[in-house]
Amino acid sequence: PFFPISHATLFSDTEVLDSVEENNKWRQRYGLGLVGEQFIFASFNKHLKITPHVWESWMLILERVPNSVLLLLENPKDSIPNFRKYLAQSGLAPSRLKFCPFVNSSEE
Repeated sequence: PFFPISHATLFSDTEVLDSVEENNKWRQRYGLGLVGEQFIFASFNKHLKITPHVWESWMLILERVPNSVLLLLENPKDSIPNFRKYLAQSGLAPSRLKFCPFVNSSEE
């Protein structure tokens, strides 16, 4: 109801990734510990932008969406232990929080 056309009609068959690119995407996914059919919520902001209110919102979302994870940048790495501690305090499994390395645009 929110979109005037179906997403399925936006791409032609020629725009679908070939098998090599698709395999690379899955390899990257598994390299981050993202397995199976998990739904991935992501925030690629620096950690300073994740306020207590934003963090509480993420925890409520993860609570309500089974088989989902939150993917954050490792930026800065020094704050990762704090996020793990806050996740433990929320009662969610450690596997629900993942971190990915910061990649310069020249490395994408």
